[in-house]
This record gives sequence, C-alpha cells and structure tokens, in this order.
Amino acid sequence: MKNSTVGMTNALSIELFLTNRCSMDCTYCSSRYMVHEKDAKKLSFEQLREAFDALDRDPYIKEKFGGKVHVDLTGGEPLMEYETIRQLVAYARANLKFDYEFELETNGTLLTEERIKYFIDNNIEI
Repeated sequence: MKNSTVGMTNALSIELFLTNRCSMDCTYCSSRYMVHEKDAKKLSFEQLREAFDALDRDPYIKEKFGGKVHVDLTGGEPLMEYETIRQLVAYARANLKFDYEFELETNGTLLTEERIKYFIDNNIEI
C-alpha cells in the first residue's frame, strides 16, 4: 500500500493486474513473459467484488486515507476484460462506501469511440 501521487491526494493506491492477456507483444514490456503463458489468467468480477467488499470494510483505510482509494487497472492489456471493468466500476460506485477513483493503463489498441465515451462519462483516467 502506498499513497497515490496521481489523482486523489492521500489515497490508498491499488494496482489491479486484471489479466495476463494482451493485444500486442512488445519486447520492452515488463509483463511480456506472462503474455506467453500457456493458460490465460484473469480476475473474475466475482473475485474483484469479494476483494472490494473486504477492502470497503477495512477501518484502517477509513482512518488512514479517509476512505479514498485510487485503483490502477492494468495487466497485460486490461481492455481485454472491458466488461469486467464496467461491472467493477458500476458495483463500486453503487454499492461501496469508500470513494473509488479508477485509472486505466492501456496500450490503446482496443480503444473505440464507445469505450472512450464510457471512460470520460465515468471519470476514469486513461
């Protein structure tokens, strides 16, 4: 856990590695070795919901960070799990008490006008 320097000040910063799948094969990528794994791995919405429910009950986060949580969505390529991202953001905003800010680290190859509009409308940094 660390204090976020992007977006929210004095927020708990979490990096979520959503999947090892990627739409590219960049030689310089620190995640490259995982893209070539035999089995694709990803976090399901159910796993994320359970983790966020537990996080949202943690009194330390309320005390230390005022309930502010910065979530960096990464991977491989997190947009390979676009529907899971939409589910997570909707769930966090509708059901959880802490203030969650989302950021997306993407190579941009899977961005569409519809997805860009979604990220703008939901205040998700890219």
